Amino acid sequence: MATPTALIAVVLLVVIVAGVAVYSGTFSSPAGQQYIAGAKKNQTNQTHLECVNYSCTRVAGAGQNRCAPVGSSCGNQTNQTHLECVSNTCSVVQGPGSNLCSPQGSSCGNQSNQTYLTCVSNTCTLLTGNGTSTCSLAGAACNGSNGSLPDLRVISLQASVSGNGSNGSNTSNSSVTLSATVKNVGIVLAGASTTRFFVTPAGGEQTASTIALVPGQTAIVIATYQLGTGTYTASADADWFNAVAESNENNNGLNTTFSV
Repeated sequence: MATPTALIAVVLLVVIVAGVAVYSGTFSSPAGQQYIAGAKKNQTNQTHLECVNYSCTRVAGAGQNRCAPVGSSCGNQTNQTHLECVSNTCSVVQGPGSNLCSPQGSSCGNQSNQTYLTCVSNTCTLLTGNGTSTCSLAGAACNGSNGSLPDLRVISLQASVSGNGSNGSNTSNSSVTLSATVKNVGIVLAGASTTRFFVTPAGGEQTASTIALVPGQTAIVIATYQLGTGTYTASADADWFNAVAESNENNNGLNTTFSV
């Protein structure tokens, strides 16, 4: 027959085993935060600290802490960001500022605080209003309506007359040389192209090959005409056959008037 002490030991063992078998669920920390058995660090409630509107703020999602402690002032930090509506999307923008949309990634094209990037005075500039961005980095150099393209222009057109066509009979022509200076005013390389000359009246059309031009580079192209006495108008147009995609396709030409 078992002794009372042995019976008590058996009962305690059964209670302990039953307790282990029955236990399942969650623990609550003293602060009330709930921990789930088997939980991993990639759960959706992960947060990090970022500087938002001059205050160190807890932000949902995975990421490195960019300020500390929470609630402290951080307006003088270089990693400060805010939300703005850029090209119809609520986007994180570097630098201090108030949030103008929410949440990040949402559509915001119908908001009055919409902004977009465009090229103003050769600088990619953030403008207020509803528009399509034509350059990608605020403050970067750009040209025309598209900061990633070349732009060919005839910046000078001169006529040089040699010989004398004014001999009374008007049967002797003079040699006229047209010199056009073509410049790439864009910020990327412009490939080889063709410059077209046209002289009126009676002169007609000529074309001349133009070399590839790096940004800021110029090339002089020449055409020669035999013309009688009179007054003429000459024109020169860069990239006549549209071989080069340009930031501005409407600024290629230049005219001049000369007499023989």
